[in-house]
Amino acid sequence: MNNKGIVLILVLVLVASCVAAVVVITSWVSRNCDWSQRVYTANKAGIYIHTALKAAAKLLEEDDNHYDSPDDNWAKLPPLPIKNGEVMVQIIPTNAKIDLNLFFTHNNSLKRRLKTAIADILVTHGVDEEVLNYMQAWVEKDVDYDEAYYLSHLPPYLPRKQPFYSLKEIDFIRAMANFSNLFHDYFTVDGSQRININFASKVVLQAYLPEIEPSIDDLLSYRQKHPFTNITQLRNVAGITDDIYLAVQPYITTESDKFAVRIVVNIDKYAYCATALIKRQGKRTQILKYFEGKGFYE
Repeated sequence: MNNKGIVLILVLVLVASCVAAVVVITSWVSRNCDWSQRVYTANKAGIYIHTALKAAAKLLEEDDNHYDSPDDNWAKLPPLPIKNGEVMVQIIPTNAKIDLNLFFTHNNSLKRRLKTAIADILVTHGVDEEVLNYMQAWVEKDVDYDEAYYLSHLPPYLPRKQPFYSLKEIDFIRAMANFSNLFHDYFTVDGSQRININFASKVVLQAYLPEIEPSIDDLLSYRQKHPFTNITQLRNVAGITDDIYLAVQPYITTESDKFAVRIVVNIDKYAYCATALIKRQGKRTQILKYFEGKGFYE
């Protein structure tokens, strides 16, 4: 092979190397551009989330009713359009659901009511009520459990013997891996002894207030026409006698002081989620918990 042939081969090799390098660099730049764009979009979504959270807190502060109902402005927010997407905000009173941290009450009648309500909902949804014992052992200090048995059926987590921090925590308990997904419409860990009868679902009302079960449909029809402004109006529902009212009176309310604020930002084909727990005291609000991502609070 003459010198010209060698030079030609060297040139071709050099050109091929340059082309390969350009392809690699172009691919790297493209990936980094995509990553940069995603980071930029995530930052925008974060701004929208925190702005929406402030707006939700402001709406709760400005609510001058002495009761809370689905007719309040904060309870019926439409999707908010933004450039290349929308922001969805949902504000839910936590006492529309049954509070699982009532396990810690010293009121035995209330604890029995809680356990009966939980068992009723579990069985209705095809879950063995035996898991109620596992849940109770997870949080209550005076409930014994077999440590070896737990370790053989659980990830390496021992019962906390403390109140639940979020409903998602219950997924770590034996036989309850999908609990938060299945039951977030019925249970909370930030509610109260008194549930809001303007927001509680039919399932929650039946389970937590079995005394009014024969009048459930009448109650739902009544509040759809005119929400309860105080609990004494429950007596206006057909079938609610004085005895029934007095039996459920300690467990019902028309007011809420804690709210779960769920925010979803759909932007540039991506979805960003966050949930905050807001406490309202008079005209002031306070963020108690904040979770980024979908489902971490539930």
